[in-house]
Amino acid sequence: MAEKRISRKEIKKPDEFVTLWIRVFEYFQSHLKVFLFSAIGILVLGIAVWSGIAYLEKRERDASEMLAQAQSLLVAQDAPSPEGKQDVKKQDQDKAQEILSDLVARYKRSVAGRLARVLLGNIYFQRQEYEKAIQTYQSALKSTSGNPLLPALACEGLGYTYEATHDYGQALIYYQRLADSETDYMRGWGLLGVARCHELQNDPGKALDAYRKLLATYPQHPKAEEARSHMARLSSLTSSPQAPLTEAPAEGQGGSRDDQPK
Repeated sequence: MAEKRISRKEIKKPDEFVTLWIRVFEYFQSHLKVFLFSAIGILVLGIAVWSGIAYLEKRERDASEMLAQAQSLLVAQDAPSPEGKQDVKKQDQDKAQEILSDLVARYKRSVAGRLARVLLGNIYFQRQEYEKAIQTYQSALKSTSGNPLLPALACEGLGYTYEATHDYGQALIYYQRLADSETDYMRGWGLLGVARCHELQNDPGKALDAYRKLLATYPQHPKAEEARSHMARLSSLTSSPQAPLTEAPAEGQGGSRDDQPK
């Protein structure tokens, strides 16, 4: 077979790979400003995102520091104090309230700001400022997201506050929400509140059902013995049709917030 001869024209034909990159280079040269501004835009966007993340992280740190300061004051306020030192505890609570109010105002969307609402509601509850407590807990309930513990704590606070104002119907609503919450430990306290409200509404049958569910699900609950005591009393009352339910828990019995998780 005769060897195929390559013409001079074919010899001078540019390599396709080379011409490709020449075309790319020429295109880049003609659109240099566009590429330059695009690169600058990406860089600026990256800096803005990084700055935004750093800013949010700093806000969370600042908010967390304020929350820790308020919590330390509340812990000191809850600790036993020598006789005649009640004024010091009141000052601690006042200072904690001031810090929490400032925290909510400045960092309301932070995780610490959401928890601060619950703690602030607790202070109002302890001071028997029930209207403020309800408003604050409701605000906490609306603002919570992501962490199931926060709405559970807000529901617990609303349950105790409505119970303290003798609005057992509303208290029952929030205790039931607590009993149905995603936080396993808090569900036990919700069932205890549900049982107590049914009892206070003169419905011993539903109260017994709630106590039984509490003991069946959480036999080691801190209030298990108290629940068994209430069950025994209610069982004796319901076994006699003539016996009215006159021994419902006194206001606050079994429902002191001092016994609950903070």
